[in-house]
This record gives sequence, C-alpha cells and structure tokens, in this order.
Amino acid sequence: MELLRADGSITVNKSLIQSIGLNEAVLYCELLSRYTYFKTREWLDDEGCFYNTQYDLQSGTGLGEKAQRTAISNLKSFGLLEVKRKGMPAKRYFKIITDGKTISCLIKTGKKKLESLADSTDTSIGGNLKRLRKELDTPKGSANNTNLNNTNKIIQKLNVVVASRNDDVFFLNIFNYYLSSYKTFVGKEHSLLANKYIIKIVEAIDDFGDEYDLIEQSDWRQIIDMYFSSNLDCDRNMIHFAQKDILFNRADNCRLV
Repeated sequence: MELLRADGSITVNKSLIQSIGLNEAVLYCELLSRYTYFKTREWLDDEGCFYNTQYDLQSGTGLGEKAQRTAISNLKSFGLLEVKRKGMPAKRYFKIITDGKTISCLIKTGKKKLESLADSTDTSIGGNLKRLRKELDTPKGSANNTNLNNTNKIIQKLNVVVASRNDDVFFLNIFNYYLSSYKTFVGKEHSLLANKYIIKIVEAIDDFGDEYDLIEQSDWRQIIDMYFSSNLDCDRNMIHFAQKDILFNRADNCRLV
C-alpha cells in the first residue's frame, strides 16, 4: 500500500470523475500536477502555458492517442483547459484555466451523481457494490411520484449503457443536447427509448464519429442543429436521427465530411 501511495500515483477527485468522466478527470489531474510542478520552478511561458507531448501524457496516465484527444476535447468544452500550438515546428502547449467557480460547479454536479448512484438499486452501475435504496418521501401511488420525466429516464438508461466506456461524458452531452433540442422543436418530451435502441444509437454515433473523425462535441451540436432545421417528413425520433445516411447528409450540409 505504501508503494501505491507514493509519488507515482495520480490523485483524482471522485466527484470530478462522476461529473466529467474518468479519463477526463485522470488527464486533468495529471496536467494540473505538471502545471504546479512547472509553475513552482518558473518554467511556464508568458501565457502560463507548458509543453507536453502525447507520449509524455501516455506514460503518465496510460491513455492512448484517441483517448487523449477525446478527453482533451471534453476538458476544453468544460472550460478547464486551453490547447495552443506554438513554435517552429509547432508543439502542443496546455494552459490550465484556473476558474474556481467552474470547478466548484463540476464537483457539486459530481456529488449529486454520487448520491443518485447511492440511491440506485441497479448494481450494474456500481459493479459489485450493492446499495440500499432510500425511502421515497412521496408514496408510490401519489400524483407527485408519477415517475421521472422521459428525458431523465433516457439519461438514466444511457448512464448504465455507457458506464464502462471511456467516452461516457461525450455521449451524455450528445443525448442531453439532442433531447433538449427535440423538446424545443416538437414542444414535448421525447418518447421513451428501450435499452436496445439506446445501444444502437450509441453504436451508430460511435461508428460514424470514428469513420469521419468527428470527436468534438461542437461538431455533433452542429449536426443536431442541422437535423432539426432540415425539412424532413419524420417525427424527429432519435432512432431516425442515428441512421447512417441521415447522419451523413446532415454532416455533409455542415461541411464536416
């Protein structure tokens, strides 16, 4: 235990893991450690940036190139990190955005997710950890306990589907953005999705993203916006959206493919 607790370990906040994802939290905490190291030695450049290669980060975190790219993209979207290319030849520099308010909000979100996991009877979420479900304040038959809304139910199912994936936060953001856009466009909540359809949608987005290197959340927001602004004779169900030809046409309209 003393060996594992030594300087060769990465300290990662558990609430941050729940809020932004495991890979993102590991990479961020490793970059934060390196930032502190460079800062104390006054090795940061004039903009407060420091240089690290893909191989540096892989040796420190075990994350390969694709996992790093996805995690870095997500950290940028969360407002935790900036990436800049500098010098000749250009090298990758990182800048930690020291915004206490952003970190506090993310940790608060993560704590709420930890509480919801503690309340869940689905042991697949927490591996072999069995948790007791707390008593609900409202009786089961009451009108105030008519279930979570459809969006929350879909996100709960999605949490289980992507729990073991490195890009779980990526898919949570895509689903949340799509479901929010659907409600704005249609004027009501999206209909419930069975687990098998959620899995198919995740796989379709994953395959399409890999094929056309669409790993930025901003790219998928463009595709979703284009889908809802297109003149299509359909109910805008997410199952329809995730068809390959539909994704390709929308991405093509956005000039992403």
